[in-house]
Amino acid sequence: MEKFKKCMTILEKGLNAIGIAFLVVSIVMAAFAVIGFIGIEGVEIGEFETVLEFGILKLDVSSEVIADQETADTLLAFSALSLSFLFVISYVLVKMLHKLVALMKDGEIFSGEVAGSIKNLAIYVAIGGLLSEIVYSAVSYIMISAYDLSALFNSEAVHGYSFAFELNGNFLVYAAVIYLLSYVFKYGAELQTQVDETL
Repeated sequence: MEKFKKCMTILEKGLNAIGIAFLVVSIVMAAFAVIGFIGIEGVEIGEFETVLEFGILKLDVSSEVIADQETADTLLAFSALSLSFLFVISYVLVKMLHKLVALMKDGEIFSGEVAGSIKNLAIYVAIGGLLSEIVYSAVSYIMISAYDLSALFNSEAVHGYSFAFELNGNFLVYAAVIYLLSYVFKYGAELQTQVDETL
């Protein structure tokens, strides 16, 4: 039991450090977003590259295809704000895991509180995963909209282009597995209560 507590203490400290790192990165990204939106003269928060990648295809484009710096700053500000939101989602997830580890560290693995925390974690993974996928798609769209895509293609050969976004549904599987795990811990808590009552 002492080894388990020691491992949980190390895990708790690690999760605490990761949570702080996520929070710091989120604040830095939010600061970049503010700088990009207010447009401080002489300060650029980034630039778009002249190389576009579409899977294994790489296009080296001229700077005329890329949006002007003012538009680029606005687009980068939206991207930074979106990334800040993603890191906030990750921070909350780490805090939930930290709370779960703190509960388990005391040795009461099969308790109603642990089962409830696991159930809340499953719900958060489902909601956070969906929000992350939406934000990721939005960031991808923002980044590609900085380029004049019509200038990249021969208008006689290519009649148009469109964006195809896919939501990766893996987070639903993870959420379902974690949710089912909460029932295992709930059943374990009931068994633990019965054992305690018997003794």
